[in-house]
Amino acid sequence: AVNSTSIRVYDKEGNTVGSFTGNSLWSSIGFSSAGDPIVLYDQVANRWLITEFPPQNQLLVAISDDSDPLGEYTAYNFSTPSFPDYPKYGIWNNAYTVTTNEGGPMPTYLIDREAMLNGDPTVSIQRVTIPKITGEQNFIVAAPADWVGTIEPESDPIFLSLTDGSWVGANEDVVEMYTIDVDFDTPGNTTVTNITIPVTPYDSYPCISGPGFSCADQQGGSGLDALPEIIMHQPNYRNFESHESIVLNFITDVNNGGNVIGIRWMELRKNNEQDWHLYQEGTFAPDDGLDRYMAGISMDANGDIGMAYNASGPDDYAGIRITGRRSSDPLGLMTFEEVIVKEGEGTINSNGRFAD
Repeated sequence: AVNSTSIRVYDKEGNTVGSFTGNSLWSSIGFSSAGDPIVLYDQVANRWLITEFPPQNQLLVAISDDSDPLGEYTAYNFSTPSFPDYPKYGIWNNAYTVTTNEGGPMPTYLIDREAMLNGDPTVSIQRVTIPKITGEQNFIVAAPADWVGTIEPESDPIFLSLTDGSWVGANEDVVEMYTIDVDFDTPGNTTVTNITIPVTPYDSYPCISGPGFSCADQQGGSGLDALPEIIMHQPNYRNFESHESIVLNFITDVNNGGNVIGIRWMELRKNNEQDWHLYQEGTFAPDDGLDRYMAGISMDANGDIGMAYNASGPDDYAGIRITGRRSSDPLGLMTFEEVIVKEGEGTINSNGRFAD
């Protein structure tokens, strides 16, 4: 899906098999497309989830009636107290989870997954805010963890955020984890639990002009927004029965204030002996002067990790590259030789805004 909103469906060989517009979903409930679309696949239910926002203070969510992405959908709208900028979605066994940028404490939303899958005309949603440091940072949003695999989560729905020790009011570089035990029948029984996970120090401002949209270098143009200060969509959760794992990533400065952007990635784990903790982490930044950013990371059923990202520099247009590691490789290292999937072909002139 891309802004407009247009949705296109491909087969695994890359052939287009059909397309449709966001407005074809939302017109039935009286709304129209305004952007930030996301498409997710609910693997266990074998259903498709399409989301975006309209011009109003609303979240728009449509669930496919069956496994056909080109089939019928049931659309819903949910009111928000202010405009739900930068909406990000995750799938959990009991809820579809959402985070937005609405200013103030970070809002999270939990939508009753069972009711939506059943096509109920009314679906419960709960809004729960989690705290953020109110210092100098510019754009702080939580990220919902997304459940993959067929073994149901043992944990409640998970949301993650960064706290940089350089921010006013903060003391150390950490990842904050919030788990929400949601009660859709009695909202007053919903509870939030917080765990703070110390990690190797990072610099959440690796940008050529500090906080803001102009961040990553590119050939022939101004800086591109690499989304500093936040964990990238989407943290990827998998239950291995022996342990639970989450992989995530965000950007950091890799040369001591020289403003070269690398990708800090990490795996968090939980088992019977330990609560959620840092299992491994690394910074992916080959020494070639290029910025690497806007990454997506995922873990398969073998515990192998793949990561795709953009790369650009003063003499390079923004392109797409990938790397990865096997579960048996030394901890903290992306061991696959970097592969260039697509070279950039030109300067992106969009006031810094790039693929958020």
